Amino acid sequence: VNIVSTLLMTHLVLPIMKKARRGMIINVSSSSAYFPAPFLSVYSATKVFGHNLSLALQQELRGTGVECQLAVPAFVRTNLTDGWNVTKYGGSMVPDANDYGRWATWMIGKTSHTCGHWFHSLQYLGSMLIPASLFRRAVYHIFGDLKKNPVQNTQRTTL
Repeated sequence: VNIVSTLLMTHLVLPIMKKARRGMIINVSSSSAYFPAPFLSVYSATKVFGHNLSLALQQELRGTGVECQLAVPAFVRTNLTDGWNVTKYGGSMVPDANDYGRWATWMIGKTSHTCGHWFHSLQYLGSMLIPASLFRRAVYHIFGDLKKNPVQNTQRTTL
C-alpha cells in the first residue's frame, strides 16, 4: 500500500504539475527508513522506498517548477497508537497527529527534507551520536515490547 499509492498518485499529478510548471509533491516517509524497525520490517522497507523515490524526484524535477518534499516523522500519537504506553517511549514530548501536522505544514516549501517536528529532529540528531547496532537494539526492545502487548489500555474515557 505504501509503495503503490505513492507511485500512482505521483504518476497522476506529476504530468499536470510539470505542464503548469509549478507544484509540490509531499511524501511522508518514516524514521524507520533510517533505522530498521524490528517487527515492522516490511513497513520499514516501504518507507525506504518512499524516501529514495523522493530524493531521486528532487533531482529529476530540478528546473521544472515542481518540488518534492520529504517528511520523515518519528513516533506520533494516533488512533493506531492510542493504547500504547507512549509515556514510556517519550511521554508528552511525542506529538499527536494534529501537533505534528501543524509543524510539518509550517515546513512546506522551506526545505526539501524535514523531520516535520522539532522533537523528531532532536531524536534524529541524537540517534546519529549512537552506534547503529546499539540503536537497532534499543528499537528492537521498544517494538518488541509493543508487539508483546500492543494495546495496554483498551478502556477509553468518553464525555
